[in-house]
Amino acid sequence: MEDLTLNELQFICDRKNVIQGRFKSHDKIYSWYLPYNIQEQIHIGDVEIIDTKGNRNKITVIGLGYEKDAKMRCKTFPYFRGIASWQIQHICRRLKCLGYEYSRERHFKGLTNDDSTRLAVDIVFYLQGHVCAIEYNGVHHYYE
Repeated sequence: MEDLTLNELQFICDRKNVIQGRFKSHDKIYSWYLPYNIQEQIHIGDVEIIDTKGNRNKITVIGLGYEKDAKMRCKTFPYFRGIASWQIQHICRRLKCLGYEYSRERHFKGLTNDDSTRLAVDIVFYLQGHVCAIEYNGVHHYYE
């Protein structure tokens, strides 16, 4: 690490205190104040659940930014933890970074396990012509 003088500032990270999200049910874009304690959990492209007036709605995060007076000008982000775990979202970001297209549909018609019961999955993607499905509890199911 390089030597810093007492009055020198060192960049640590960008602070993002405003989130822009698009509702899944319609294309309107809204902005909210993003509290510091959840800034590390929110990423562009994530699908999050918010609680608005007792209703839970899905939004897609389309932007993060900084505004000086955001806490006074915007409503606080009504974050409801409960959509995908951070592990699932991390896997999805990694797949996207590697160039894979994936789906987050929970149930696929006709997709069953060895006992012929419906198989719920977290992520589905294609790998070398094969459909790969991941259920995060550690069990990986591969079907052609």
